[in-house]
Amino acid sequence: MAVYVPQIVDNLNSTSTKDGLSANQGRVLKNQQGKLEDLNTTAKGNLVAAINEVKKVEADISSVLDDVNGEII
Repeated sequence: MAVYVPQIVDNLNSTSTKDGLSANQGRVLKNQQGKLEDLNTTAKGNLVAAINEVKKVEADISSVLDDVNGEII
C-alpha cells in the first residue's frame, strides 16, 4: 500500500486537495485580507458586526431615497 506524503506548496495557484501551504503563503494571504481597524465603521473588532453596520447604513440610505423619490418636487 502506497503512502502519500503531502508536499508544502509555496504558491496560491495549486489545485491540490492533499498538499499544504507554506508559512510564506499564509503570510501572503494574511496581508491580502487587510486589517479590521482600517474599516470605516465603528465596529472594528468583529467583521460580522462591521458588515452588519454597513448593511444598516445602506438600508437607512435606501429608505431615505425611497422617501425622497416618493415626494413630488
